[in-house]
Amino acid sequence: MTPDERTKKLRGYYHTSRSQQRILEQLASQKHYSVDAEGARPLLVELEELARDFPDLAPRLDVARISHRGDAGPYFSLPGLQSHVASVVGRLEAEVQSINSTPVTERREFAFIQDRQLRAILERDHEEIQKAFVAGCWKSVIILSGGALEAILLDLVGQNEAAAKSSKKAPPKEPDIRRWDLGQLIEVCVDLKLVGPYMLTVSDATRAYRNLVHSGNELRTGLRFGKEEARIALTVLETIHRDLSR
Repeated sequence: MTPDERTKKLRGYYHTSRSQQRILEQLASQKHYSVDAEGARPLLVELEELARDFPDLAPRLDVARISHRGDAGPYFSLPGLQSHVASVVGRLEAEVQSINSTPVTERREFAFIQDRQLRAILERDHEEIQKAFVAGCWKSVIILSGGALEAILLDLVGQNEAAAKSSKKAPPKEPDIRRWDLGQLIEVCVDLKLVGPYMLTVSDATRAYRNLVHSGNELRTGLRFGKEEARIALTVLETIHRDLSR
């Protein structure tokens, strides 16, 4: 493996592990305490591949210690998985940062977006969102993530306009889909099963992201946000990207 190939693989494992970490955090915030075999499979496969390619960066996962068997098969302790993934992410991040001092970001293609110019904007903004999250710029993460989510959902609705307008969740007094806000787009897309119900977990701050652009609106609405809201916004964005890229 050449140095460039090694760096590329390391960065890939890092970003995949971070995505898995955010998904586990989301489950924990929803008061889940375990993960079934189907839900844990992508993480376990990823850990096996990491151990094969970089054994020194893959601490052994004691499956027997964090799993138990239920009626539907094995279940894995969510805190146990979170602890292990945190260790993996820490090792990978330290290794990647030692190779390249710039913040680790991953460039993703939004091939499911029909409009080429919009696709380029989303790809650019996704990189900026990651940098803002690493830097702790929570407001920037929420504003950019909200804009990205709105653009993705509007593109989805545009591809299914007739069904969207007929949805029971469609705003009755606004026939122009381009005027629907993020909350309305989410409700319609979930109703039509264009996206999963996880979209409903978008925080109030992200739904009202346009209000954060102007300080006066932020004061009037009393919106509160921080790392947790930024994390949810980024997790939902990465989840919808994963689902629509299949």
